[in-house]
This record gives sequence, C-alpha cells and structure tokens, in this order.
Amino acid sequence: MGNMLACCNSDDKFQSHKYSCYMSDFEKRIYPLIDHIKLQKYQRSILKKRFAKLVLQYEELSSSVIWRYNSCRLVISIGSMILPTLQTIQDSQNVKDYKNYIYWGAIGTSLSVMTSNNLISMFELDKKYIMYSVTAEKLKSLGWKYFELSDMFAGKTHAENWTPFWNEIEQIKKMQILAEYSSHDDKASNNNNDDDDKKHVIYDSDINSSDDDDDNDSHHKKRHKKHASFDIEAPKIQKNVESEIKDKEQHIENTINNIKNEITEENIKKVI
Repeated sequence: MGNMLACCNSDDKFQSHKYSCYMSDFEKRIYPLIDHIKLQKYQRSILKKRFAKLVLQYEELSSSVIWRYNSCRLVISIGSMILPTLQTIQDSQNVKDYKNYIYWGAIGTSLSVMTSNNLISMFELDKKYIMYSVTAEKLKSLGWKYFELSDMFAGKTHAENWTPFWNEIEQIKKMQILAEYSSHDDKASNNNNDDDDKKHVIYDSDINSSDDDDDNDSHHKKRHKKHASFDIEAPKIQKNVESEIKDKEQHIENTINNIKNEITEENIKKVI
C-alpha cells in the first residue's frame, strides 16, 4: 500500500504506474506519452479513444481466440493419444470387466477429437489468432513510430504527421476487415462462379469459335434465321394438326350417321 502511494506521489510525469491499476501494460506505457505530446487536447483524446482502444481490442480478441484454439488443440492431442490405446485394450481379457466402460470411453474420446477439430476449422481459430495478433503488432509498431517520429514520420512534427498517421491506421483496420470476411465471401463466390462456368461452357459448346469477326457475325445470323424460320413454320404445323383432328372428327360423325341409317332401314324392313 505504501509503495502504491509513493508511486502516485511521484513527480515524474512519464511514470506509467501513476495510472489506474486496472489498465493494461500497453495503456500504462502509452498514456503518459499521449498526455504530454505536443497536440491539441481533442487530438490526444482521439489517440486514447481510437488508437489505444483499437490495440487493446485486437489484443483481447487474440487472447480469447488463442484460449479457445489451445483448448481444442489440447483435446485433439490428448484424445489422439488415448484413443488408439483404448481401442487396443478393449478386447483384452485382462479388462473384460471394464469392457463397456472402455467402449464408451473410446466413443466419447473420438467424438471429442472430431468436435474439437471441426470447431477449429468452422470458426477458423488458427487463422483468426494469427490475424488479430499481426494486426495488433502492426498498430503498435505504427504508433511507436509516430511517437518517436521515425521511419515514415521522420523530419516532421506530430501535428504535421497527424493525417498520414491516421491514414495508415485506417488502412490497417480496413485490411483486417477484408481479410476476416473475404474467406466467407470467397466460398460463396466460388460456388456461384462454378455454376456460371458450367453454364458458360454449355453455351459456348453450341457455338463454333472463330478468330474472324465476320465469321462470328455470319454464324450468329444463321442462328437467328433458324430461329426465325422456326417461329414462322410453327403456326403452319399447328394448322395442319387442327385440320387433321377436324377430318378425324368428321369421319367419326359420318360413320355414326351411316350406322344409324342402316339400323333404321333394317327396322323399316322388319315392320313391312
């Protein structure tokens, strides 16, 4: 307690332990520099609210992802070693009293390994961990270059480098967003492209390709002529079918009338 009070009463304006104990190590190191940098008050506030919080956000995401990723990897590693052993001793006479327990233990281990493996591939935990960690390190590196006025920020003041610094920050953020969501979009677009390619191939197979534009035009004209002739001849075919149907109907009616006449004639003869 005494050490804490002593630290808080220190006159060194760049002491990192003057800030809250709940802050991360990065905040404790970066906030003293931001508070005494030669910028306007609202610009220093932007550095804390945007830059520092953005770095902390990616560090937290990286920590949460690596915890889940390592947990799944631990289950896979231990399960892959236990499962062959359980399957080997399952039929042994020495453990016949525990055969059922070993059987269900092997099934549970196998399911745990498969589930953990599928969770890693489904949520892309390994890729996200690398992506979040790299993004956080890029932001930190760019921030320290800006505070030190080194590399791309050399030769100018912090105020003069304000706009280029934030352009780089937003570019890093944009690249991270694109990398995170492009994998899902690529899967959907690949499926759509496969369907489009199949349709495209089927369509192109019906047309003979040629290097001369005149040949292509003449080929297309022939195709249009065929379609046009088909459209013109279709009504003729329909008329022929209708006329045949009418002829058949007329023939049936004539036959019925003839039969009726014959019956009436026979009845008349019988009466006579």
